[in-house]
Amino acid sequence: IGIRFAEFVNAADNIVYLKYVVREIAIAHGAVATFLPKPIHGENGSGMHVHCSLFSGKENLIRVKGSEEVSEIGLYFIGGILKHAKALCIFTNPTTNSYKRLVKGYEG
Repeated sequence: IGIRFAEFVNAADNIVYLKYVVREIAIAHGAVATFLPKPIHGENGSGMHVHCSLFSGKENLIRVKGSEEVSEIGLYFIGGILKHAKALCIFTNPTTNSYKRLVKGYEG
């Protein structure tokens, strides 16, 4: 399931709304929907992948205009994410369940 990009708060709202709709549809069909990263032992886990972009108006700031190269702003953007990765995990992986999908022999 894909959710179209949006501003930060709208994107977060869209994710919450999507989870609500999926759970309600599952209930209507006598099923249970879970968003746990690895709900069943011995099976591959699931993951929510987030793509980041940086724009000013319609201009992509991560790429050098007319090229496949990463711009200086793009390098700083990526570097900032890497520099603060440990702190970002508070938001991106807030519980021990977030790490349960990292099991040897299964897709990480």
